[in-house]
Amino acid sequence: MVASGAGVTLLPALACRGAYSATAGLRLLNLVRPVPVRHIGAIWRPSTARAPAIAAFCELLARHSGIGRAT
Repeated sequence: MVASGAGVTLLPALACRGAYSATAGLRLLNLVRPVPVRHIGAIWRPSTARAPAIAAFCELLARHSGIGRAT
């Protein structure tokens, strides 16, 4: 729909560097100030056996995304 002129969408910059970067009918624009932000959260049951794996994943995500870790 976007390429045909019948819609708009928001995409992360990383998604625009791949196969869609040369699609006819698309125009890529950067957002202006104030730049939107995204908050990511993780929720799991206290009784899960996967708590260490989930915590490790959250730490990895925080370390490589530039997102601080909330306590």
